[in-house]
Amino acid sequence: MSVLLCFHTIKGAECKEFYLKYFGAVVTFDYEWYLVVAFGDKKQFTLSFMVPQDNESLFEDKGLTLNFHVDIVYSEYQRLVITEGLKAIRPLADNPWGDRSFTILDPIGNILYIYSEIKPTEEFTVAYK
Repeated sequence: MSVLLCFHTIKGAECKEFYLKYFGAVVTFDYEWYLVVAFGDKKQFTLSFMVPQDNESLFEDKGLTLNFHVDIVYSEYQRLVITEGLKAIRPLADNPWGDRSFTILDPIGNILYIYSEIKPTEEFTVAYK
């Protein structure tokens, strides 16, 4: 089984530019109303963006977070926030559950949680199985 996230949006071009420019995605399908971008060496993770058809509704900026695990989060923060000028909606911080992270938004309001693992506090160590 595989899972593909698809967002109904009229901002497909903006999303394409954003994910290609900032996250090294590649386009695997691009039709006038449907776009698929892939991530990773093996293109193992994909996102789709589709202009609503018939009576389908638009994605309305509600409740989705995409987690991006990176080797060195500080480098990504420098690249995306300091160099590229993207706005961090949550600044770079160490979290007791075992990661160092920051968050930004993509063009359609998805929260991008960008993180690297660090040692969790004792309180959170018991949560790991």
